[in-house]
Amino acid sequence: MGRIGRVSEEKILSLQMILSEVTRADIKPKKDIFFVDPYNNLKTLSTQANHVVFGRRGSGKTLLLSQLFQEKQKKYLPVSIDCERWKELTYPNLLLKILIEIFSQIQDEYESSKPSIISLKKRKRKHQQSQLNNLQAELEKRLLEADEIKVDRHDVKTEKKLREFDVGLQSKITGKVSRKKAVSEKVSRQYPQHILKIEYLNNNVDKFSEIISRSAEVLQKECIFLLFDDFYYISIDDQFRISDFLHRVCKNTNIYYKLATIRHRTTLYQRKADSYIQGIQEGADFMPIDLDFSLEEDMDLMLDFLNDILDHYCQLTGIHYPDLFVDGDNGVGRLIWASGGVPRDLLHIFLQSLKIMKRDHKNRIHRIGKDQINEAAYVYCRRNKLAEFHTEFGDNEQLLSANNDLLAYVGYLKRKTGFIVKETKIPTEFHNTLNILQDLRLIHLYDKMFYSKTYHDNPYTAYILDIGQYSEILQRRGPIIKEFNILRHMDKSGDNELRSDAPPVTADIIVGMYDKYLHEIGIEQKVITEFS
Repeated sequence: MGRIGRVSEEKILSLQMILSEVTRADIKPKKDIFFVDPYNNLKTLSTQANHVVFGRRGSGKTLLLSQLFQEKQKKYLPVSIDCERWKELTYPNLLLKILIEIFSQIQDEYESSKPSIISLKKRKRKHQQSQLNNLQAELEKRLLEADEIKVDRHDVKTEKKLREFDVGLQSKITGKVSRKKAVSEKVSRQYPQHILKIEYLNNNVDKFSEIISRSAEVLQKECIFLLFDDFYYISIDDQFRISDFLHRVCKNTNIYYKLATIRHRTTLYQRKADSYIQGIQEGADFMPIDLDFSLEEDMDLMLDFLNDILDHYCQLTGIHYPDLFVDGDNGVGRLIWASGGVPRDLLHIFLQSLKIMKRDHKNRIHRIGKDQINEAAYVYCRRNKLAEFHTEFGDNEQLLSANNDLLAYVGYLKRKTGFIVKETKIPTEFHNTLNILQDLRLIHLYDKMFYSKTYHDNPYTAYILDIGQYSEILQRRGPIIKEFNILRHMDKSGDNELRSDAPPVTADIIVGMYDKYLHEIGIEQKVITEFS
């Protein structure tokens, strides 16, 4: 193999293979993945308390949970639940499946751990395993039943009935043949009864809690951690019900839940009649851990964090990673900016940039430059981010149109890549749209308390368009479009431009802008989510 610039093709190939393997984490990973923890979240998560980990896709939620699972000489027993596996199940069957999985993993721990040599503890252990087996079998039986079943009940009662009997000689004297007398008799009656699965589950909360908690003691662990990955895959109508049940199982015990989810796609509690709350509330019932970076407030920390990730994987192949970029560290900065601060997106775009660099090598391009990063971000956005968009919201025409209109208005009409929103003046529906686009990494939060120099109704919330979204407009408009990127932010000039130039956006302003964009560039047919 030859060389591409300063780096051998063999090393680049090795790097590509490594990046391909580590771009998706698992709670029980088959391969060690480099873990960076700038906020010491692992230490917080390992405490005996309930936690919910919030973060966009690719922000490191699963990787953080996996560190708990892999911790050596741990004083807790981790039980992992992958909610994506059962995303088609609904309440209460989902709850039954979760309990079955918890009991199954505890049983596995009994089988794999060494029993105590003390006979009394052996008997206690055997008794606990037997209880677990019986309860798991009962849950599996209930899982196969209908949510509501009708059964025939048979009650046997002793009742007194009047029976005639022969009075013998007295009948000859009185002329009466028989007389009635009270006699006790057993009577069997049959009647229908309705049984609900959820009633069974609610009536046995204490039993579930006790048997899980006692397992920690028998297995000589201080506590049990229930690790729920991708909790947002559970139907939003069932999330607060599941979390409410979990909280009741864990309350006042040595059992703690650790949920990993996306904030804006999660409903953890619902207020019922008479102010009754079903579910769990932040602060009162659990402590939050937020993995999302704010591009303004957390800029320096984000740069160090993502640079450490790049440096680690490049060092595995003996590459000094700035050597891969046209303008050294500034090129790395653009790659980080393209990722929006999301670690998995960083690695995907980096991997795609390497492929494009190798493709362009014949044109005497030996390192990754701005054009390669823009193209890589564009390809990744189309193949991954917008594919997720289609999969989850493909039938939501209004949401798809809002994304296209926002992109056309800010990027094409205003020729900017950043925009501001007055949260108090936008309807809830548009606010939810922005949250979804942020969760899908199609826009990125810049600053929640943003003060504009041009518009004085401060403060605003500032966002940046994803580079993968506006790359094609950037190519069409050439240098006319004004980018707000990390290169200028590092010396604060980008921040000043954003405060002076970022246009305010409302739902009414952007309506129809995508159609206008298509008309002006000569495309009559509207293509959802993609520029043609």
